[in-house]
Amino acid sequence: MTSKELYQYVLATDVHVKSRVDTLSLIGTGDEVLKFLMKYSFEVKDPIYVNACILLQDVLDKDITRIKPYLQNYLDRVGEATNESSKRLLSRICWLVAKSKKLTLTTGQERQLVDVSMLWLSNDSKVATEAFAMDILMLLAKKYKEDVQLIAEVIEVNYASKSAAYQNKAKKFMCFCANL
Repeated sequence: MTSKELYQYVLATDVHVKSRVDTLSLIGTGDEVLKFLMKYSFEVKDPIYVNACILLQDVLDKDITRIKPYLQNYLDRVGEATNESSKRLLSRICWLVAKSKKLTLTTGQERQLVDVSMLWLSNDSKVATEAFAMDILMLLAKKYKEDVQLIAEVIEVNYASKSAAYQNKAKKFMCFCANL
């Protein structure tokens, strides 16, 4: 399949599960497709940007180890995302990376996950992105205790002005931090 054909299929995809499943059954999930989705997941001005993120998450949900050849580039760029829909999708992928027992992260890659999580929590991101950020920090908390405690202070300050969903997740995070 040509890049132009891949592009058209991704462009025609919508957020509904059936559409995503249909697209992935047409284009497959091979290495070329993964490389294509990885590329367009960071082309923020391209019309297929969010669709590429959606499909990338679907592919990596099934096997996060497939990100391995692209992991460093992914972590270098994930903080650039500004679209809230794509940030939620990309933050879920970061969470999958952080919780994977099959991926071995370098200290620098762990640091990048901590930094991007702190960025999402200190900026005004949507609840799902912030929830994934809290989960990432809880997974890496033992090694980055000071950072986690620092962001816990920010979460505590923001707590009252946030939604009930945020507050629920923040309570769990604060309890976790209290037991560090």
